[in-house]
Amino acid sequence: MRSRLFSTLTMVALLAGCTVGPDYQPPHLSAPERWTEGNADAPHVARADSWWDGFHDPILSDLLQKAVSGNKDLKIAGQRIVQARADLRIAESRALPSLGVGGTAESRRQTQTLDWPPPASRGVYPYYQVGFDASWELDFFGGTRRRQEAAQAVVGEAEEAQHAILVSLLAEVADDYFAYRLALVRLRIAQASVVAAQQALQLSSHAYQGGERPRLDMIEAQAHLDAAQADVPSQQAEADNYLHALATLIGVFPEEFKAPAVGSTSLPAPPPMSLSLPSDVIAQRPDIRRAERAYAAANARIGVAVADLYPHFSIPLDFGLTTSSLHQALKVASLAWIAGGTISQSLYSGGRLPAQVDAARAAAESERLNYEQTVLGAFREVEDDLANEATAKARYTALAAEAEQDHQALDNAARLYGKGETGFLPVLDAQRKLYAAQDAAVQSAWTRLRSDIALYKALGGGWQTISASGHLAEPKCSKDCRNNGSSK
Repeated sequence: MRSRLFSTLTMVALLAGCTVGPDYQPPHLSAPERWTEGNADAPHVARADSWWDGFHDPILSDLLQKAVSGNKDLKIAGQRIVQARADLRIAESRALPSLGVGGTAESRRQTQTLDWPPPASRGVYPYYQVGFDASWELDFFGGTRRRQEAAQAVVGEAEEAQHAILVSLLAEVADDYFAYRLALVRLRIAQASVVAAQQALQLSSHAYQGGERPRLDMIEAQAHLDAAQADVPSQQAEADNYLHALATLIGVFPEEFKAPAVGSTSLPAPPPMSLSLPSDVIAQRPDIRRAERAYAAANARIGVAVADLYPHFSIPLDFGLTTSSLHQALKVASLAWIAGGTISQSLYSGGRLPAQVDAARAAAESERLNYEQTVLGAFREVEDDLANEATAKARYTALAAEAEQDHQALDNAARLYGKGETGFLPVLDAQRKLYAAQDAAVQSAWTRLRSDIALYKALGGGWQTISASGHLAEPKCSKDCRNNGSSK
C-alpha cells in the first residue's frame, strides 16, 4: 500500500513538472556595426536619455515635466498597465485552490403521495446546512503556467507601449515649443519688414513731393507695405496655434495655458550630439521592446493551446453540517463530506483543439516577423534622420550666408539711392530679398532643431528618465541653464 502511494505521488510530481509548448527564446537580429549616414567616426554613447538637457532651456524642461504629469494619452497608457497587471493576478490565481463557504436555512415539506422512497418525515420540517467547498485544478501539463507567462509578457508589452508614448510626447512637446519660438521670430521679421516698408514709403513720398523721384516709386513702396502688413496676422495666428497644441499636450484647455515667457525670440543652436550604437537602439527603442514582449506572449499561448489537448485534473472537496435540529448542528453525526478527484479529456472536438494550436503557432510566428520588421523600420528611421540632419545643417549654413549677403546688398542699394545713382525699385527688391532670406534662414534653423529631435526620438531616448512617481529626472544643469537656450 505504501509503495503504491509513493509511486502515485512520484507520478504526480513528475507530471506537475511537465510544461508543454515551446520554451521562449528571444528573437535575434544582428545589428550592423555602424551607421551609413552622418559622421561614421563620431563618438558613441550608450543612449540619449535626457537629450533636452543639451538645450539648457528651463522653459522647455518645465513644459516637458508638465506634459509627463498631465498628458491624457500617457495616463490612458498607465491605466492599461494597471489592467494588464490585474490580468496577471487573475492568471496567477488559477494555480491556487479556490475555497468557498455557504449556508442554508429553509422550511421544507416533503411529498407524502409517493410510496417509494418512503418520506423521511411527515409534513413540514426545518432544514439547516452550513459548509465549505473547495476545488483545485492540477497544472500537470503547464497550461496555467503558460497563461502566467503570457500575462507577464502582456504587462511588459503595456509598459513598453507607455514608454513609446512618452518618447513621442517628449519629442512633440519640444517640436511644438521650438515651432512656437519660430513663429515669434517670423512675426518679428514680418513686423520689421512693415517698419522698413513704412520708412521706404515715407522716403519715396518726400522724394516725389520734392520732384526728385517719379510717382511710380511711391506706388511701389505702398504696394510693398501692403504686402508686408498682410503677413503679420498669419504669423501671429501660427504662434497661437502652437500654444494651443502645447496646451493639449500637457492636458489643459488653451485658455488655462499661459504663453511661455521666452526671453529671446531667436532659436537655439542644436547641442552637440553623440550617436547611440546600432546595437543599443535595439535595446532602448520602446517599440522594439514592445514587439519582443508581444512575441513572448504569443509564444506562451502556444503552450496554453497544447495543454488543452491533454487531460484536465482537479480535486473537489465538499464538507459541511446538515441537520433538521439546531441543537444537533455541531454533532459529528451531522457532518457530510465528499472528496475525490476528477479527470476530463476531450475525445472529439471537430478539430477545434488542434486548430487552436495551429492558430497559436501562426500568431507567434507573425509576432516574430513583426519584431524583425519593427527593428528594420527603426534602423531606417535612424538612417533617414541622420541624412536629414546633415542636409538641414548644410542648408542652414548656406541660407545664413545668403541672408548676410542680402543685408549687404540692401545697404549698398540704399546708399546708391541716397546719392541719386539708382531708382527706388532696386531698394525695394533688396528689402524683399533680405527679409525672404532671413525668413528662410530661421525656418532652416528650426528644421535643424526638428531633425535633431526626430533623431533623438528614433534612437529611443527619453523614456529612461521617467520615475515611478511620473516625473522626469532632474536635468544635469550647468551655469548655462539659466538662459533660455537662445543662440547668439
